[in-house]
Amino acid sequence: MSGPKCGQVNPLLPVAIAGATALIRLIRANVPTRSTGSGNQHVNEHQASERQAEAIQRTMSSTPISATVLKHAPADAAQLEEQKKQADALIATGKREAKKANDLRSNAESLQNRAQRLLNSAGNRRQVDDAVRMEREAADQLRQALDHSRQAKNAFDSAIAIGNRFAQNVSNVGRIAAERETAAKIAEENQRRASTNNSEIGGLTESINSLNYEKFAPGEFRALSSDIDSFRRAFDSKNFAEAAKIGEGLAARLRTFEQRVSALQTAFETAQIAAQNALTAAKEEIAPLDRAELIRWSGEDAVVASAYSRLETVTEMVASEQFAEAESAVAASVEELRRLAKTADENKIASEQRYALAEVIMNALYEQGYDSPTYYYMQKKPDGSDVEFSDLAIFAKAPGDRGDMRMSIDLAGKVDLEVENIAEGEEGVCVELIQNLQKGVGNEMDFQMTDWGRGSNANPKAKVAVQTQMQTQEITRTRQGG
Repeated sequence: MSGPKCGQVNPLLPVAIAGATALIRLIRANVPTRSTGSGNQHVNEHQASERQAEAIQRTMSSTPISATVLKHAPADAAQLEEQKKQADALIATGKREAKKANDLRSNAESLQNRAQRLLNSAGNRRQVDDAVRMEREAADQLRQALDHSRQAKNAFDSAIAIGNRFAQNVSNVGRIAAERETAAKIAEENQRRASTNNSEIGGLTESINSLNYEKFAPGEFRALSSDIDSFRRAFDSKNFAEAAKIGEGLAARLRTFEQRVSALQTAFETAQIAAQNALTAAKEEIAPLDRAELIRWSGEDAVVASAYSRLETVTEMVASEQFAEAESAVAASVEELRRLAKTADENKIASEQRYALAEVIMNALYEQGYDSPTYYYMQKKPDGSDVEFSDLAIFAKAPGDRGDMRMSIDLAGKVDLEVENIAEGEEGVCVELIQNLQKGVGNEMDFQMTDWGRGSNANPKAKVAVQTQMQTQEITRTRQGG
């Protein structure tokens, strides 16, 4: 046996272009875009939220805060103005995020067009690689666009929630202010104060009842309810002095309670919306992925299962109100699946190219008189099936009693080669057999020896001649391609 050797095979330009075309097709298939159903749905959803938010914004802007409210319910008026500002700020944020998403989609489309043009006119391997690189950059920008669309929808949905609450508050505040205005006209001071407190306590109680206060402040409203009952008894019996005495402190505590619960409920609803939107966006993004193909070509069965399993638990996490954890789980799963998809695409294309190169080598050996070569993958899965991106082993029996060819090819095209049954001192035979193989595949691939093993000492001239021949072929191929 002449000892281990190494080589490198690289596909010629047509093979490289075909591989890049297939890889670009896979990249586009795995990324939702404006041209796909899932992409359109996501864009339409955030546009629908934007239109609804803008309609509510117009309603809020055109709803005047009356002089009566400004005079008799200044705190409520300030709260209404603050809600307008919050809605305006959220809509502005949504528009900025939507613009980022649109700009990224537009730029990604430009990159895809440039990549396709470059691939169509590619004259060398570097241009093919540049086209794939631009396509990957476009895919990354499309995923970023999905993230910005989700942020836009979050902002618009939150603005809608605030707008709906504004509409409820406007009605309550108007009534409160009108009742206070009536109370203000009451001459007797205690009656006026009691009437004012009655109006405020009634409005605050109604606002509190519209909130889920038992969820966000369990048991607290029951303590306030006894004071409300005491106030009602005093007011209904026209004991205005007692009602005024109870009412002023009670109104202040009710207002503090209402504002705190309202803030907690708003934060809860905002977090809930964000988690639900994150899950929806994640499902849309991974919809084009084939789980079986991810397992097949990534080799990371457990990681694939874990990523999908984590997403399946998110619905339960949202139901149990673990919103931050749900968003984190979604982000981790999507990031893992993006990486797995990239690895699977690269392994699949590289494996197909490697198999095409192996076929050329096996055909050349067969045409040179070797028995029909056999091949197999070096690694197996636990179930006995092939790991198709592991090293590909080839064995070809020589026509005589020496010169059997045994080699393995990795995904990068590196060849580990042995010519068997070559005795010491006959390394020249080994060199000749390898040179014959190089000539046999020369029309379809570059097969350059990077390490001749013992053959480098046996026939240095032959080694130099082979290298020179391969270099000349490479120069000729490059010129023809250019």
